[in-house]
Amino acid sequence: MLVGVMLAAPAANAQIVNCYALTNGGYAPAVGTNPFPRDAPTGSTSTSFPTTVGFQCDGYPSADRDIFITFTINPSEPVPGFSDVYPTNIGGVGVRYTVSNSAGTSCRGMPATIPGSLKVTCHQRASPTSPRINYHLDVAAQFVKTAPFNSGALTTIPSVTADLTRNNQSGTVALGTYFTGASGSFINTACSVRQPAIPVTMPAATSGQLRSVGATTGATPFAVALDCDPGVRVAMTMTDATTPSNRSCTLSLASDSTARGIGYQILFGGRTICLGPDSPMAGTTNQFVASDAPTSGGPLSVPFKVRYVRTGDLNAGSANALATFTMSYQ
Repeated sequence: MLVGVMLAAPAANAQIVNCYALTNGGYAPAVGTNPFPRDAPTGSTSTSFPTTVGFQCDGYPSADRDIFITFTINPSEPVPGFSDVYPTNIGGVGVRYTVSNSAGTSCRGMPATIPGSLKVTCHQRASPTSPRINYHLDVAAQFVKTAPFNSGALTTIPSVTADLTRNNQSGTVALGTYFTGASGSFINTACSVRQPAIPVTMPAATSGQLRSVGATTGATPFAVALDCDPGVRVAMTMTDATTPSNRSCTLSLASDSTARGIGYQILFGGRTICLGPDSPMAGTTNQFVASDAPTSGGPLSVPFKVRYVRTGDLNAGSANALATFTMSYQ
């Protein structure tokens, strides 16, 4: 007698989950006029310009399901020296793209930058087929200063394409191409000096006013007058022109001075300014902020005082000194 045995495997979860695009791409940010101050360090960033990628999917009653969104930058070659910043049509200005969850969406690993290509997983738990489940991801462009640059109009940035796939299911749903263009400009902001040389006439001082080392007298005001572009944060460094290596807070006398045992202190905002190198680089030694807020554009007067300070044994005579100032726009 022959006995037939039939073996049957349990049915796999093979339900098709349909997903649909809620947005179609095409976003081209209008960035307005964006200042990157002339001396702002490489890596400085603008505000962000976001758009939303939206889609919805049927529920899947039998099991959890993973939905994958792949973001691809085109062209995908980054700016040299950066792993996630891509060139624009303005040399020295690049763009970085970031993906994050919108309200009500909890895809994994957010927020994240797009390093050429990024695959985002949105985990969908078992749920009734209807109503559909909505997802929204924010994709933002942030512009980055990658090198010194010339002001110019922004017209071309890399695009970002979004495609949807599902685990255990073939087929791709196109969610659109975003950042298909741009408008606006980036300007290299700075200030100009109204008066390149500022003479300061000091009052006569006596030994009775300077009885000990460290004593000060004769505080006299002066100002540096500037004309500035909008959006500039001005920093300055004062340099001892007689002794450029001087990093103290006392300006030394020039070689034509006959007085001895005396120097000068320069004050800003009631604080003694220490001396630094002639450099516009951000973070230069003894650099100080001359404008607390970004300038609104137009005239800017930076007020100072200068005073005598006793440094040693006094010898009467002329006391001449020379300082230079270097501005840094940050």
